[in-house]
Amino acid sequence: MLGLILVLTVVSISCADAVEPGLKAPRFELQTTEGEFIDSQELFASNDLAFLVFWSSQCSHCVEALQGCEAFHGEYGGGSVQVVGVNTDDGDGLLLQEVLENSGVGFLQLRDSGGAAADRYGVPYETFALYLIDSRGVVVARAIDPSGDIRSLMEGMLTTTPPEQTVVVFEEPDPGIHFTGDGRIRFLSIDTRGDDPVGPYGEEVSPGNQVQYRFMLGLSKRLGKMLEVGALLRISNEGEEVLESGPDYLGSEWGSVYALVTVDRLQIRLGYYTMHMTPLTLMRWDWDDNPRIGGDAGCGCGPVAGTVLIESLEELGPYLTFEGAQLEYGLRGAEIRVFYAIPRRANETDYTRYRFTGESARYSLEVYGAETRLQRRDSRTGRFWRAGLHFIGSYEDKHTVDFLALGYPVSDLWYESMALSVSWEVPLMSFAALRGEWLLVNDGSVNDPDVHDGTGKSEYDGGGGIAGILLERDGLYELNCDYLRTEPGFHSPFAALSYESNREGMRASGLLYLLDERAAVSVFYKRAREIETYMEDGQKEQLSLFGLSLDLEYESGFGGYLGYLDRGSWRTGDSYSFDSTRHAFSGGIRFRFETNAYLELRYERVDTSNNETGDELESETDLFGLYLKAEF
Repeated sequence: MLGLILVLTVVSISCADAVEPGLKAPRFELQTTEGEFIDSQELFASNDLAFLVFWSSQCSHCVEALQGCEAFHGEYGGGSVQVVGVNTDDGDGLLLQEVLENSGVGFLQLRDSGGAAADRYGVPYETFALYLIDSRGVVVARAIDPSGDIRSLMEGMLTTTPPEQTVVVFEEPDPGIHFTGDGRIRFLSIDTRGDDPVGPYGEEVSPGNQVQYRFMLGLSKRLGKMLEVGALLRISNEGEEVLESGPDYLGSEWGSVYALVTVDRLQIRLGYYTMHMTPLTLMRWDWDDNPRIGGDAGCGCGPVAGTVLIESLEELGPYLTFEGAQLEYGLRGAEIRVFYAIPRRANETDYTRYRFTGESARYSLEVYGAETRLQRRDSRTGRFWRAGLHFIGSYEDKHTVDFLALGYPVSDLWYESMALSVSWEVPLMSFAALRGEWLLVNDGSVNDPDVHDGTGKSEYDGGGGIAGILLERDGLYELNCDYLRTEPGFHSPFAALSYESNREGMRASGLLYLLDERAAVSVFYKRAREIETYMEDGQKEQLSLFGLSLDLEYESGFGGYLGYLDRGSWRTGDSYSFDSTRHAFSGGIRFRFETNAYLELRYERVDTSNNETGDELESETDLFGLYLKAEF
């Protein structure tokens, strides 16, 4: 309850009312997409009138409205009227470039990562807004989340009578601390019957009722043009196991801190940061490899043991959060990133705990890597040529645990790994492209004192990748068909969950939009098998995964979804045969208070059957949940 009170208090402080016409426009200093810093006072003083266009690429209405702003800019811009975009996205400069080029937007863009400037103007989270400001820096007119013809609206705002010259002039307050937040509460009731019950992702579940919460409060302050510092406060009852399984690999359950240095196009961040690369190198969750309502949660094995936990309130996505250092350098059409992280601290388990619980000490895990991404728009198709080179390495530092000092002469295994992959996307037509990722190098070793060949080390190497075709039309459909292969020696500790080794097969997925994008139908199917088998009769394990779902979202705020999942794995033969199935049904209704806050009532039913042990084991799981989420 303390966390809820804290978040609600910060929301009331940070979510200021929109700045009224007649008042001074709050001052800011932001970078352009080319790396140049722009001072708002100088910007306003150099133009008779200036439009500030606040927008986010995560808001589809914003992206559509940009085209109206571009049409206005084409007729009025460049003279006494300036049009300036203020983008509130975090991070990916190549994605921002893609949105701008696809929309045909050419007017000046400023990057307001985190939305500090938008917050000072009172622009709601991920909302389109227009502010017309005169050369004195006074707000003439504004439009928050407008609809209709944006060009005509901007022309009408030009005719607005300017405020009187006797504007109240006040000393602008220091921007102070900028707040962002994410609050989640879940009331969950689980009823199980049978043996080894699981959830829709194959995650372990236990019967009972639970109330779980997570409140994340981000604070940031700019100490100068080039330096920003901040902190993350995390209040949750999910448990430390959630931090060990991801996606937030934080050293403390209470949060973390960071410092960000910006020099032209170069950014250096120390502390916590969020990132992802590709499915085979570093990614939490790949929606192209799972249905919308469930899938495979990962094996929970290896040095990272990343998996989906029912105790976690995470929303599955590609990003992971690490602590360490990250360096980014962006050019037009290119980005270079280097990083280092310690995602899990060493864990020292004394002899008594080891003896009676079986839990052994763990070394610290250290991760490092780099990637280069390139993209260029193809004038013939309007799509983008893309290429990337991605490297990740990891090792466990055996010096972080002294087993002799702990009282037992046992040395755990310690791991090293390295993966290098290349990714690409090749335009074919305006609605089609070839894409994929392939491993160039995938080596690793397990350092094991029980290996008696003189080395004390077991080495492995693998390979494989993904390749296929993408068909899509914005607002209509998206279709994917891929071949995937992960060889028996494949190992990448931060590969996307569900990418296990020794698999090859095909997968296909489709997303169809209906009712002016208020409804979406999603279908997914994957069929794979083992590449190598240890069975004497040569029979290989087979896998199939099918999912179908329907999602609705109405302008009134009401929405809901229905979904079905069918997963099966089996092997036929005389030496060892088995058949395992999981069927999941899911449905929910929700009400969205704002674009950033909703309440959802959800029901899920999971039935499983498994005879791998020789006995027929069956289970049934019913999950009843009430979810409340709000972001700011």
